[in-house]
Amino acid sequence: MATNSASTSEPAPWSVRQLWQVPVFLLGVLALAGFVLARSLWLDPAAAAARSVLAEARRILNHPDGDVARAMDLARSYLDRAGPEAPHAGEAHFLIGSALLRTARTSTGKEAEHSWRQVRDHLEQAAQLGVSPQDEPLLRFRLGLSGLQTGMELHRAAQLLAGSVEESDDKVEGYRALARVYLSLSPPDLGAALKANEELRQLPLLGEDILGPARVQAGDILLRLHQLKEARKVLEKVSPTAPASLRAEARALRAQTYQDEENWAEAAPLWREVLADHLNPPAELGRVLYQLGLCYRRLEQPRDAARVWRECLQRGSAGASPSHEAAVAAALGLADVLLAEADPTAIDALERAVHDLRRPEDWKNSFLGLKKTQAVFEHGCTAYRDKGDFEHAVRVAELYERVGPPAQAALLLGQGAESWAQSLRQRSPKGEDARATALFRRAGGAYARAADQAKEPREQSERLWSSAGAYLRAQDAERAVPVLRRFLDLNQHPDFTGEAWYLLAEAYRWLKNDTAAEAAYNECAKYPGRFSFRARYRLSQVELQRHPPQVDRAVEILDQNIRAQRSNPDPEALEKSLFALGGLLYRRHDYQTAQKLLEEAVSQFPNSPQAKRGRFELAECWRNLAAQLNETIRATNFSDARQHYETQQRAWLVHASEQYTLLGNALSGPVLTPQEQVQALFSIAECRFNLGEYDAALQLYDQLAERFKGRAEQLNALGGSVRCYAAQNQAEKLAQRLQEIRLVLKDVDEETRHRWEEWLKLASSRP
Repeated sequence: MATNSASTSEPAPWSVRQLWQVPVFLLGVLALAGFVLARSLWLDPAAAAARSVLAEARRILNHPDGDVARAMDLARSYLDRAGPEAPHAGEAHFLIGSALLRTARTSTGKEAEHSWRQVRDHLEQAAQLGVSPQDEPLLRFRLGLSGLQTGMELHRAAQLLAGSVEESDDKVEGYRALARVYLSLSPPDLGAALKANEELRQLPLLGEDILGPARVQAGDILLRLHQLKEARKVLEKVSPTAPASLRAEARALRAQTYQDEENWAEAAPLWREVLADHLNPPAELGRVLYQLGLCYRRLEQPRDAARVWRECLQRGSAGASPSHEAAVAAALGLADVLLAEADPTAIDALERAVHDLRRPEDWKNSFLGLKKTQAVFEHGCTAYRDKGDFEHAVRVAELYERVGPPAQAALLLGQGAESWAQSLRQRSPKGEDARATALFRRAGGAYARAADQAKEPREQSERLWSSAGAYLRAQDAERAVPVLRRFLDLNQHPDFTGEAWYLLAEAYRWLKNDTAAEAAYNECAKYPGRFSFRARYRLSQVELQRHPPQVDRAVEILDQNIRAQRSNPDPEALEKSLFALGGLLYRRHDYQTAQKLLEEAVSQFPNSPQAKRGRFELAECWRNLAAQLNETIRATNFSDARQHYETQQRAWLVHASEQYTLLGNALSGPVLTPQEQVQALFSIAECRFNLGEYDAALQLYDQLAERFKGRAEQLNALGGSVRCYAAQNQAEKLAQRLQEIRLVLKDVDEETRHRWEEWLKLASSRP
């Protein structure tokens, strides 16, 4: 029992003789740790050397004139030897980024952009890998600086700089950068920017090269905070020995403080001083000119105000924004003065005034209310319209849509745009026509809006009709269709119903809605007048587009349409109908009837777009009619009759030749297909031959043989020249040409060669 009691009791304190074990134990632990550390260094001398490399790089960078390139090389050598995961990799990146920062500060252009990007990349890697607590503030500070130069998110840059500027190695640069980043925020943090600026100005031992710009920046911030007296106090401290450009900037800010207090008499002379300083002109010249003009206006000097505002607009390209309230007010003030004489230069001022507006609700200007603004534009529309200057009237009306009541602006815009478009289209250059098209489209939309606002059906119908006409002139069929439908439904103008159906059909045709177009053409044909003739022509084309084409029905419609116009024709419908029917009959080989129609067509409408094709088809009719007489001539036994037919044949061949000659460049242009062009060229030569003009025919055949060398047409041309030599009894040349044909036949297909060999036998056997 006594033994158990002793074993379970609390351990007794150590005796004095046992205490020696404690220090001995601790010394053993320390010795072991030292041995392990020494052994690690002995086993890895490269690690120690690598750390010494970073220490050397840091020593170099701590010296203001240190060899930056050498420091970077040392830090990079550490990374190369120790690897990206080494314990001090973050420190190495920090040192490289710090070295690059010195280079970036002195670089410009693309080189600077590249350098700052490298700085940021290395510093961000350092932040990710970690650096010592001593380096952490400098890392954040330098990362913030590089971020400002490389598009870093501004709030992050502000956080980096704000948390490190006090521990940075350059507080001047830090507070400058911090103020700049706060001012760059959207919206700017003016309070924080002012605080950073104040911290900068309170730094000891600052020279005027730093204090001067800081005071100007403070004045600007205070002005934006509407602390006008405080702003002037700071600005007045800018030293007279400061650079002239800085003093000029301070002067402009002081003038603005008086302006914001509406102290026009104090502000005006300062603005004049700003403008008179030609060595240091203001960055925003237009704004200064406006402010001075406003001072003159408020001091009851309107002529001086107009003079200054005019200069403001003339020199506004120097950088003033047209959306600035002051510039807008200046533009409108000047415009109102100029419009008294309908001066075209007022347009520029009006355009600038509404540059950023799309609707009246967008108008926000502390200098002018919306009603006054609308009055200026209404004055402009009236002034230009009374002068007959439709171009400027429509421009004012277009601009007025952005600030005026829609009902009032729509009709003015439609009328002005249509009149201007008509005048442009009469000039007919392509550029003017494109502009006219856009104006017609704008007029169509304006008239449609005016129709929506009309109270009476007849007034609504009139505006719809104007809208449809404008849309169609702009070739905007999609918009024209619903407008024409509304016009027809109102049925307020019966005299225009037939035309409306025709225009609707044309719009459907442009939209490739063939079913709706045909139905509308049929409706139009029910109403007498010129549009019914045009509708019937279109219906004939519909028949030709069916599958299969209904040629007989198309011929019937065209024939009826031509006959119906004999007493009171519509030139457009008659022209198209004559060419169309003549062409159909030509392709059906009814040359006799086709010839009469085509001859009438080309004689009445020689400048028609279809005239060239019509001449080709007419020439072919004459040539084919002449060819058809060959059998009649051979079968006629009576000399008088034969002579009559031969005379008739020759006359037709002459007519054919004349038409071919009139074709001119169309033989090689886009009017005829390639096959028709070849056909026409050979037909001309054939006509010359049949007229006995063998030399002319031979020359044409020789040209064709050279032109179509290597093609089947070459054989046809050579065959034609054989006929010419035969007709001229030139046996030697004929034989040469026959031999040439034999040589060409070696390179053609078997079928062609067989056919031409038979022809050669016949040609060679002739005496």
